[in-house]
Amino acid sequence: MKRLLTIIIILFAISMPAFAQTNSPREAYYKFVHARDELSKKFPIGEEAGRKAFTEALNPYLAELKAVAEKANLDELREDDLFYCGIIASFTSLEEKSVESFKLYLKRFPRGLFVSLASRELLKRLAMMDRMEEAKELLPRLQADNLDAYFEGISYIVWGYQGKNDLAAALEMYQMILNETVRRSGFEPLPTYRIARLIPSMAEIMKKMGKEKEAVEIFQSALPKLSASPEIQKQIATVIQGMEIIGKPAPEWNIDKWVNGEGRKLSEVRGRVVLIDFWATWCGPCIAAFPDLKELQNKFKNRGLVIVGLTKYYGQYKNMRNLSKEEEVKKIEEDFVKEHALTWPLGIAEGDRLFQDYGVTGLPTVFLIDKKGVVRLKIIGHNEDNKSKLENMISLLLEEK
Repeated sequence: MKRLLTIIIILFAISMPAFAQTNSPREAYYKFVHARDELSKKFPIGEEAGRKAFTEALNPYLAELKAVAEKANLDELREDDLFYCGIIASFTSLEEKSVESFKLYLKRFPRGLFVSLASRELLKRLAMMDRMEEAKELLPRLQADNLDAYFEGISYIVWGYQGKNDLAAALEMYQMILNETVRRSGFEPLPTYRIARLIPSMAEIMKKMGKEKEAVEIFQSALPKLSASPEIQKQIATVIQGMEIIGKPAPEWNIDKWVNGEGRKLSEVRGRVVLIDFWATWCGPCIAAFPDLKELQNKFKNRGLVIVGLTKYYGQYKNMRNLSKEEEVKKIEEDFVKEHALTWPLGIAEGDRLFQDYGVTGLPTVFLIDKKGVVRLKIIGHNEDNKSKLENMISLLLEEK
């Protein structure tokens, strides 16, 4: 009897991991997600201080997650744990472990439940690690499986090439995106949102390469072929407008509501240099650019510079969604303007027309309009170099008669 009891205890101890893998990657992942979701309810992550507090509170859970990934023996993991090991390894910057996990998963479970996700995640990791050729080998698998995943995969490879400043290789991938979009338009549903984000990036690459004229020709030839994809067609038309607007009269703005002062029509400030800042409340770089705009206003206001901020209704403010126009205006007027101490009028437009008229595809976008009402400079994004370009051009335009 004693011997039988000993055998039972030994067998139970051996079988324990199969019944209760308390530190399995899958369980660790769901424990982390639960903790993250609970913490996101506790801290106001729409504000900088809230995001900082949220990150600090989350760090112990990330450390625990990393320990699980580090200790995991990939050869001994079952299917779901092997996949989730790749996920938690990528969460905690264990890139090599993540790649190894996904590769082993695809090898051991070619028809597994997570094959599509594992392929997508593996491609992302490889692109981020500058292993482009390996990443591109996964594209046919994604193309056969999921069109959204395919375009997403191409975008990660493109961003990888851009990160290493290989613009020619990046442009080749962008052209693949455009060609595939045209070829598939009207025959199958396209990931419109994803493609609409990639087309402006292609235009920026060609601009950097001195191929602006060629870019306009390529996009114009694509327009009639995309009649079955009106949203993508509209985005490309906006990109073309943004590339051709320099040297042309600035479009008059049609504003639904002015905040922080009563704005005037563009025609009413003729004879002054006008800086137009396209922004949004949710745009971090837009907010980061405000101090520079204040500095420019203080320096040039008495010499004739006018600054105007233009945005549109988004129906959101910080962590609030589905706001009415009245609610959004109130938040901007009573909260946003005061929080950032803005000192120029803000015009809010209804719909996309204003953004289309100016060819705005990214935020922040700043335009400089000369005294005759002609667009002389367009700058996308916020950095020190852009600030210097703005300041120099403002000085030149103010000197013009």
